[in-house]
Amino acid sequence: MSTSPESRPAVPPVGGDASFGTDAFDSVDALAARGHRATLYLRVLAYVVIANVALWLPVAVMMRATALAIVDVGLLVTGLGALWLTRLGHVHVALVVAIAYGDTGSEIRLANLWFIVLAVAAYFVFYDYRPLVRDTYALLAFGLFVAYAAGVGPRLEPMRLPREYHDAIESMVAASIAISLFVMMRLFMFELSDAERRLGLANARLERILENMLPKAVADRLRTEGRAFADPCPDCSVLFADLVGFTELSERLPADEVVELLNRIFSRFDDLTEQAGLEKIKTIGDAYMAAAGVLEPRADHASAIAALALALQDAMDEFDGLSLRAGISSGPVIAGVIGKRRLVYDLWGDTVNVAARMASGGVAGRVQVTADSWRRLAGAFDAEPRGTVEVKGKGPMKAYLLASGLRPDSA
Repeated sequence: MSTSPESRPAVPPVGGDASFGTDAFDSVDALAARGHRATLYLRVLAYVVIANVALWLPVAVMMRATALAIVDVGLLVTGLGALWLTRLGHVHVALVVAIAYGDTGSEIRLANLWFIVLAVAAYFVFYDYRPLVRDTYALLAFGLFVAYAAGVGPRLEPMRLPREYHDAIESMVAASIAISLFVMMRLFMFELSDAERRLGLANARLERILENMLPKAVADRLRTEGRAFADPCPDCSVLFADLVGFTELSERLPADEVVELLNRIFSRFDDLTEQAGLEKIKTIGDAYMAAAGVLEPRADHASAIAALALALQDAMDEFDGLSLRAGISSGPVIAGVIGKRRLVYDLWGDTVNVAARMASGGVAGRVQVTADSWRRLAGAFDAEPRGTVEVKGKGPMKAYLLASGLRPDSA
């Protein structure tokens, strides 16, 4: 005797949709990040130059040292020029202009150390560019350092400065070089830490996407083995569920509403499948495929998949104008992931084909099962014999229509 639908196992309400969240697809514009980093380093150099001018120019004015004042004005032009070029995005030209700072300041004994700062800056600014670009800047700056240290190259006429002024200027030069190196190192460490953080977030997003595309056990195995695989599964149950009336409905609705409706239905199915501890395999158009006993062998796979099929039927009450036609088959399958691109976990074998035929040749609003599946249910469910049905590729097969959920005495 059939029991009422109310006697089926209660399904707690499930909410929320199965969206990844927009952050799952966030990406980092590598070119923009590179330009931002280069601009940041060059601005530091330019600000140091301008700060030095702010200290040196008053000294030159007080001493009425025309040559020193001219040098300071040249440094100010250099600093402002570098800032202007970085604002326009011409970081390559800005670094060349910065070399002028060392040139105009080379009459001070320590000033040519600025070229060392520029050599280091070249590696910080262009560390992820082609080695030729990075090394060219660094070698140019280092070559100028060696040339001026050896007394080669144009130099301004030595300025006759009192010893205390000369020492003060050299102290400021040394301080500016030390500050520049310290700030660049600090910025580089911050950039490195931020890059590691971004890498961790990106990896977490990829992990989340992968585990939404594939069962966790399969995703873990792919990460470990790094290749496609297929394993025999000697005994499991496969469910196919077709939406009845969806094609006609989709012809009357706008495309976005069709997609939104299908997403709501399949998201609901996903929740119920996850709640039952079973595996969603894939969706094919308006058909839904799930399986029990595939990833982890279980003796009650037929009962578990039958309960899920009936829960999916109940869920269709939420969607007016649509019904579900479900089919179940039990037996051996091959399960795995094949191919190189757009990997999908899938099942193959006669059991899969028969389950699809049970659904396509079934009855709207009912769950049709094969005789093999019915034997595995061991009387746990009520069913109506449908008799013999013609199954493409198999010929006549006995089939049953599930009438209710678990019997009270078998729950």
